[in-house]
Amino acid sequence: MINVAAVVVSAISPFFGVEEPLKVTHLLFVNLVMDGLGAIMLGNEPAQERYMTEKPRRRDESIVSKPMMVQILTMGLWLTVLSFLFLKLPFFDQFFANTEQKLSAYFVLFIWSALFNGFNVRDDGFAIFKGLNENTGFMKVFLAIVVIQALIVNAPLVPACAWIGSMFSCIPFPPVGWLVVGILAVTMIPVDMIRKAVTPK
Repeated sequence: MINVAAVVVSAISPFFGVEEPLKVTHLLFVNLVMDGLGAIMLGNEPAQERYMTEKPRRRDESIVSKPMMVQILTMGLWLTVLSFLFLKLPFFDQFFANTEQKLSAYFVLFIWSALFNGFNVRDDGFAIFKGLNENTGFMKVFLAIVVIQALIVNAPLVPACAWIGSMFSCIPFPPVGWLVVGILAVTMIPVDMIRKAVTPK
């Protein structure tokens, strides 16, 4: 999902007057989060008894099932739409002092959206928060990524760490900006709930 959105946003953003909203270092961070730490978040999910009642799968069956593909495309599309709403609507400009702050906030929005989508894929139905106590690593990694990204964005506040902000093309932005980004990122959950409700099993 996150890779689909990253490719689409990076490919078409120049046509909408947004030059390189995701820098190379941002994309590297995305890959680290989703391919590395994201795998840790979901790799320790407890086994469920209902898996024993599922029919065996054919040897030639695709690893990516149709429901999985629908989820990937739907949430990738939503994150793409969310990205351009945030980047292009003047409404969001009021929460940031300049374009650099807004682009830094977009980096956070992109990562947080991927994190909240992690809840969506925990369950094919609506019990996406069930069993979190059995996979304590999920929330630990979730919070670790949030803290690490906050440190990256706010690194320029400490002169000795300003190079980190420069490397990630990030500058600090106001607390209200963090609140806005958080609210937008959380929409990943209700949108996927709607998808699950309207998509045939």
